[in-house]
Amino acid sequence: MRTTTQPHPLAPADVERILRSLVPPNVAVAALEIEEASRRAEFAAGRECARVALARLGQEAGDIGMEADGAPAWPAGIVGSLSHSQGLAAATVARSEDLAGLGLDLVRARPLPRGSEELFCTAPEARWLRQVPDPERDLMTLILFSAKESVQKGARYLLGRLPEAHEIELRLVAEEPVFTATVESCDRHVWRGRHAFDGAFVFTAATGLRSR
Repeated sequence: MRTTTQPHPLAPADVERILRSLVPPNVAVAALEIEEASRRAEFAAGRECARVALARLGQEAGDIGMEADGAPAWPAGIVGSLSHSQGLAAATVARSEDLAGLGLDLVRARPLPRGSEELFCTAPEARWLRQVPDPERDLMTLILFSAKESVQKGARYLLGRLPEAHEIELRLVAEEPVFTATVESCDRHVWRGRHAFDGAFVFTAATGLRSR
């Protein structure tokens, strides 16, 4: 039996506009709606987003393979990231000569279970969250979670593995949609990112800057 996903309230072009606001100008983005609720449809939509983004970067896409851990195997000289969540898929790509790493995450807005922040927050991050006023705390917790996912995806290609959440130290600014991060065993790179919330989804993107 085929099931369909709930349509995202924004068109893919509007989602791409949000994505472009999160990344530097030398990053190409793409977004698609996922019409069928299945892992196969999510996989296909993610790969199609990757091909569109690569074409916008002026890069021949070819077949986008898969690493042993399931991460996309990007063409030589390319860094990128895929994400999908409940009816929406997106991709960001850039040239590795411009960025050391690139991570993207999108997640449907929802309160996380109480106490779940202990699974992904460091002690300083948990203290920061406790200082956030109650009306904003659920959203900021989800943003922090998503931002760490972005950094994990970006750092995976530098480390050869997905870093654990507690290996990442994230610093959010409550008044601005920005964050910075450091990653253990990857401290020569600075991670900077931005986040957005459209009322339905949280979007986060992290870029790894090359050390000079």
